[in-house]
Amino acid sequence: MRQPLMQRLAASLGGLPRVEKWVFITGCYNSGTTLLARLLERHSQVRSMPGEGVAFTDGLLRPEECGWPRLWYRCQQEMQVADNNQLELANRIKKQWGFAASGNGPVFLEKSIANATRLEFLNAYFKPAYFIHITRNGYAVAEGIRRKAHPARWKNEQFGDRYPIACCAEQWKATEELINLQRSGLEHYHALSYEDLSATPEQEIQKIFEFLELPAEAGLIDKEVLVHGERRPVSNMNRQSIDNLSSGEIDEINQVAGDLLAHYHYSD
Repeated sequence: MRQPLMQRLAASLGGLPRVEKWVFITGCYNSGTTLLARLLERHSQVRSMPGEGVAFTDGLLRPEECGWPRLWYRCQQEMQVADNNQLELANRIKKQWGFAASGNGPVFLEKSIANATRLEFLNAYFKPAYFIHITRNGYAVAEGIRRKAHPARWKNEQFGDRYPIACCAEQWKATEELINLQRSGLEHYHALSYEDLSATPEQEIQKIFEFLELPAEAGLIDKEVLVHGERRPVSNMNRQSIDNLSSGEIDEINQVAGDLLAHYHYSD
């Protein structure tokens, strides 16, 4: 389903999946969105795809296609959905996602970072839509974006193969500001922090199941989790990331996002 031919076939031959709830995980890159998705999809009533939903549809653009891996704020206008034929587009995406998903539970879980730019579209055409937003320490997030993004591989030679740390901090800031701007228009919205999830995963996951009106299931957290090819227990990795930053880089992050970091009580 990552191949254009299969996506076109799914759109033309597939039927609309039977879904009682559409659940969208939002958050910045490197904020624990994949970890959260891996934990939630263990529930017997949840079905999901093996990666970001944008990889399994031709209806939503990825920032990588614009040459900006892990920096959607640099191509934010291109990420948004055009006003025309939105219902037709939504149905096309649903058919393609239905083909890519495993399981047949009534709750469909999707996670694509760039969907922060498309919440109005998702809220209107994927009903009922539930949004779960996870926030993480912006210092750790900025370091992770810089470490994992390789712009030169996507034919972006502006920064070579390594973004300036200020750009990465700007992406964290843009994500939180955009989500906060849109959250009041979402009927079903739940927020949590990566720090709370890693400290008390059972409690945080249970809160989400209550938000989704799903019955509790035992044994969902007492295992290691496979995230980005590495299997490990749920734990807070902030310190390892922040220790990779120099004092000068910390200053650059503060110049870009210091006020918002202080608002969330995040420190280095």
